[in-house]
Amino acid sequence: MAPPSFLHKSWPERFRDPHFWFLLGGVIFVTVALVILRKMEHPWEGLTAWRIREGRRWLPEDYGRVYAFWAGLGATLLIGLTVIASLWWWRPAHPASAGTQAVGHRLHRYHWIALGVILLLAAFVRGQHLDRFVLRDEQDTIRYHLHGFYEPVRGDDTGAIGFTEMGWADAAFGNRHGNNPVLMTVLSRASLEIWWQISGVARDHYSIVAIRLPGCLAALAGVLAVAWCVLAFAPGRVAVIAAAIVAIHPLHIDYSIQARGYAYVLLGVPLAVAGAVWALQRGRWRDWIALVLGCAISLYAYLGSVFLVAPLVVAVFGVLAARGWTARRQSRPAPDVTRDVIRLGVVGLIITSLYITFALPAVMCFRQVHEDLPRMYAMDWAWWLAFWTAFAGGRIFNIRTSETGELPPIDQAFRDLVPDYPLVWIGMVLALPIAVIGVVRLWRTAPPAVRVVLIAALLSPFIQTAVHHFITRIVLFAYYFIYWLPPLACVAALGCDAVIARLVRLRPLAAGGRGAVAAVSLVLMIGAYFSVGAGGNPYVGQRRPAPTEPTVHLRNTFQWLSYPEGRTLKHPADQPTPPEFPEHLIAPAKPPQ
Repeated sequence: MAPPSFLHKSWPERFRDPHFWFLLGGVIFVTVALVILRKMEHPWEGLTAWRIREGRRWLPEDYGRVYAFWAGLGATLLIGLTVIASLWWWRPAHPASAGTQAVGHRLHRYHWIALGVILLLAAFVRGQHLDRFVLRDEQDTIRYHLHGFYEPVRGDDTGAIGFTEMGWADAAFGNRHGNNPVLMTVLSRASLEIWWQISGVARDHYSIVAIRLPGCLAALAGVLAVAWCVLAFAPGRVAVIAAAIVAIHPLHIDYSIQARGYAYVLLGVPLAVAGAVWALQRGRWRDWIALVLGCAISLYAYLGSVFLVAPLVVAVFGVLAARGWTARRQSRPAPDVTRDVIRLGVVGLIITSLYITFALPAVMCFRQVHEDLPRMYAMDWAWWLAFWTAFAGGRIFNIRTSETGELPPIDQAFRDLVPDYPLVWIGMVLALPIAVIGVVRLWRTAPPAVRVVLIAALLSPFIQTAVHHFITRIVLFAYYFIYWLPPLACVAALGCDAVIARLVRLRPLAAGGRGAVAAVSLVLMIGAYFSVGAGGNPYVGQRRPAPTEPTVHLRNTFQWLSYPEGRTLKHPADQPTPPEFPEHLIAPAKPPQ
């Protein structure tokens, strides 16, 4: 029977009750979802049913009609049942006796000013590279999922070329080659549609800036999410330092402006970690939503984020289980634990079911038609060096091998590398003890729940390394660990703050504001050298002029040419590369039938 606390209220009282608005919102959502499911083309009718019946090759829209329909139907039913069940779980999810103590720290006015300066710097550094040349993995996504490409017309001996256009179904559901980070692709496609409408440019052109802009904005929001995460266990000055670290870290800059899914990971991961550390301390709805939503964003943009999401979820459930077990052993009520379990369950059920609805079609497409992945590289000392340099300085140093493929001795490799970039290497060497100091300080000062969550996040790349090395045995690159950068920045900020605090005490400076300014200034000066100085990442170190020639990517017997004006051409590799797009070869459009 429904609790009388809701049914026996007057209508004015119900309008002031959050539970009423939750029920109303749930009814509206379920109604809209059922209408969409009823009106969409179903998998048992139309061309999709014919292709399934005849055993034909599926198109991207088929995966949406089959998997998104059934997953969407299941999600709608689950969400509807959750809304109805709120008549029973709403009251224990809002216990009057639950703890409401204040936790965490606040940002003061000068912290907000510093964050504003950091965001402006971050936007400036990233913005000047949005029009750089198209990278190899970017053009794969652009031609197969985002936009399309020109290719020779079949059966035409004149050399004519025609445009193969990719639509929304290719962006949302297709993933034959495993290069579709769906969240990035869909949002970039929406940005591209807006650019076409505003500019009036023909649809066989694309804007690389429009494609990269949504991911860049998401990564900038991730800078604020990192600061919010640190506020759960450290003062505002440390949160500002953490934001400064990710804002000027070359790895963060590089993947903020790539048309790949990693930019959204740089938002989803700090949002998830921040949600976890805040939720385990105060249990508010918004914190649990941030946790689950951040996990969904990370997975939807880059499925490899599971190596952080899984340990993070295990850590959260472990903390809740330990609290419940402690309360049971002490024979005392645990309204906080009950509240947190219910809220996590409700939020997790709703957001996860929606995530599966949208993510499942592309995953199944890749699973059914994917190509064999290459074998892994040997994880020798050069591999670990690349891993260290990528995160310590945002620069991957590749070691030259001999003609027989053998690595040089370690001492010789360092003699070849260090003299050319001495300041970069000094910074990377200092980064390791600073991170260690941060971990030690985290362990000593942070609440137990925060320690568990962040340690789980910090262990995530080593879990993935073990899985790739011993189970999947596929190629593992350092940038696969991009999800590690936000939690690493959090502990590095603690280490920086500890070191700077010791240095500040040696001088007659007042504590507080001046110390925060000194800390942020030092981090910005060091980071500015890494990101925009002469020794930084070659992709983001210096402003480069916009490309005037096509970018060439060789694929077997063909090369893919990405022209600066925004067109992609499939061209035989044994023929000369056209310096300009061959307009005269475009086949005339066929008249409508």
